[in-house]
Amino acid sequence: MQTYGQWLDFLARTEALDEAEGPGERVTPARVAAWRREGKLRGLAPTSRRQRLANLGAILRLLVPDRNWSFVIRPGNRSLKRAIGVGRSLSSCAMSLRCWSMSKSFIAKGSRLQTGRRDGVRYAMRPCWRCG
Repeated sequence: MQTYGQWLDFLARTEALDEAEGPGERVTPARVAAWRREGKLRGLAPTSRRQRLANLGAILRLLVPDRNWSFVIRPGNRSLKRAIGVGRSLSSCAMSLRCWSMSKSFIAKGSRLQTGRRDGVRYAMRPCWRCG
């Protein structure tokens, strides 16, 4: 239900909320695309953006079960993971690579004091799947 409330809030903020429209008429491909763009601009993580669409699709299937909601849960006829993507931005990948290199230098120094720091850096900041 929280997702549907976020959806209604988006419609109200964009002056697209018409109280005469039912749930089925409120959700259009253009509005969903605008909601997706707004979530990205607000900096929501890809996982959050995917989950919002999945939740909206689930609520809509309950409210209006006889309509096809694939444009919500499969934008562009692709899975949510392919449509929205995964992982970190390229800037955080660069940061991960820098930290990964730093942890390698800790290994080379062999300092016992820095071993815990090295392991923590390696675990928390390993490069994403795109950067290797």
